[in-house]
Amino acid sequence: MKGIYLAASGMMGQWMKLEAISNNISNINTTAYKKDTIYFRNLLMGGAQPQTRPGVQLASIQNSSSPSLSLLQSYYPVGNYAIDFSEGELHETGNPLDLALKGEGFFVVSTPQGRRYTRSGGFTLSTNGELQTLDGFSVLGQNGPITIQGGEVEVTSSGEIKVDGKVVGALDIVDVSTPSALVKDGKNLFYSPFAQSQELSANAAVLQGYLEQSNVNPVNQMVELINTVRSFQIYQKAMQTFDDNFGRLLDIAGRV
Repeated sequence: MKGIYLAASGMMGQWMKLEAISNNISNINTTAYKKDTIYFRNLLMGGAQPQTRPGVQLASIQNSSSPSLSLLQSYYPVGNYAIDFSEGELHETGNPLDLALKGEGFFVVSTPQGRRYTRSGGFTLSTNGELQTLDGFSVLGQNGPITIQGGEVEVTSSGEIKVDGKVVGALDIVDVSTPSALVKDGKNLFYSPFAQSQELSANAAVLQGYLEQSNVNPVNQMVELINTVRSFQIYQKAMQTFDDNFGRLLDIAGRV
């Protein structure tokens, strides 16, 4: 039965990759979306970690509690789930509340679940003038939520916010000590479930009137999609072949 498990585990790995690619394609137009990737370990190199380009942070996949899935994973070199934090292209909008980060770092927002990080700088104002994300989460400054009341809004490259020439606050822009520990939390937000990932001051420059685009390359993802589907079909055919051979073996053994 080892051959069937090998083929089934190969299908499982390609299915995981297919889910990541599908999610990437569906977020091509999502502001500051960061691409998901599945990396596989190289068995010929003794399970060595794959080489990734700068900006890609690897996060270990948690083994499933299911005995059957754990068994399949023992046959297949499932390696790492990765979030590609490389910067997307910048798009000029002219909106004074649209902000983009040039360099490493994140805006900090307050949610009911706690502090979260985001690269998506498409902000707006609440009815009481508080700076918020489009989902209604407060954008945090160095001294808490930021309130903007007045006319002309200017945001400097360091994140300082001026209204009619008067400083009203400064954006809290941070990085984390262990980017690979960050987990997606929906609504283009990230969080770190590990206490050792401390916040660090970031050197990112703020660009007013710009938005960072998704870092997904649609052509590359379509090629990956085709290759992944074909790989899945190959494993599926192999699994069927092993099953047919096993059936014939049982038939012969029964006649003997």
